[in-house]
Amino acid sequence: MKRVFFILLVCNTYSVLSQTPQYTQIYDCDYSGLTRPPLCYLENNDVWKTSHGSPCYYDYMGQGFYNQLLLTTQKDNTKPAQKSEGIFTPFTFYKDCKYRIAIGLFQSEGQPNINVYAANGLSDNKKTDCTVADPPSINDKKLIGENSAICNLPYYVCSYYFPDQNSFFIPDKNYSQFWLYSSQIFGDTGAVIIDEIVIMYYGPVIPPYMPGSLSVASVGSQTVTVGWNPSTKGDFNVKEYKVYCGNNTYTTTSTQYIISNLAPCTDYSIEVEAVDILGYKSPKAMVNIKTTPDGNVVLSTPINLSTQSNKKYVVAAKDYIQFNPGFGVTSNTTGEYFQAIIGECP
Repeated sequence: MKRVFFILLVCNTYSVLSQTPQYTQIYDCDYSGLTRPPLCYLENNDVWKTSHGSPCYYDYMGQGFYNQLLLTTQKDNTKPAQKSEGIFTPFTFYKDCKYRIAIGLFQSEGQPNINVYAANGLSDNKKTDCTVADPPSINDKKLIGENSAICNLPYYVCSYYFPDQNSFFIPDKNYSQFWLYSSQIFGDTGAVIIDEIVIMYYGPVIPPYMPGSLSVASVGSQTVTVGWNPSTKGDFNVKEYKVYCGNNTYTTTSTQYIISNLAPCTDYSIEVEAVDILGYKSPKAMVNIKTTPDGNVVLSTPINLSTQSNKKYVVAAKDYIQFNPGFGVTSNTTGEYFQAIIGECP
């Protein structure tokens, strides 16, 4: 009896990184019918559907147990295309979640490849004439991996991993089908005999953690220097940091950044996020700052000369402006008397 375990995989929370799958779905390739399976096609009630060609169940041992799937290939070396056989089954791959596929081969002939995809839009297209066919042309698919599938050890199952044993397949969107088919590397014909297929789910991608202790090192009239503690990586190493200020975005690999060309006496919110090697971003750390006055102080408030005793003030009357050392003064009103507070923002 075919043993198929269906697991509903819902990707909606962040999980702790682990190399142990959270869920595993196993497809044993045992024929589920009560009589001998059809010679050249899969029955309608099978879990697996035919994408192209005539895949079928196979009895490698010749003992009446049809517990493998046979996919054959045929290559014309004079043409870029090649005919093959493929199978698919409903399976939901969720966006930004981690998967790894393991396929156990009982035997192979020739030098075939196995091509593994997540897809949408495949339909059952079985043939009953024991022939190979061109793979269907669909645009809505994502390659999980491809690997040479050479297994010539008698009575031994060879395991192949997709993308590989140390990498994850991370969908860029949701896909509703798992698809695999054979192709030929060298020679005219080949075949793969599949014993078992395992889909392993490792949970959602964990992005980098928020940069720690974002602080202001120095503030000037037009510049500010901010620094932070390195971000702790999630699933993947941190590649860089993004610094946001106003409408501008800056990129750095350091944990300190100088932002220039700011306006004096102005409030700013500065945000910093970490970005990993795949582009996943951490939550943003934020700090608020206010720049200091510029050397050119704008006079805006009329004052009475007789009341000025504080040396912080610069006083001007119409066409005459007095400068304190190191400062220039401009006026934005037409009043007779003006004031500017040196070293403070209005």
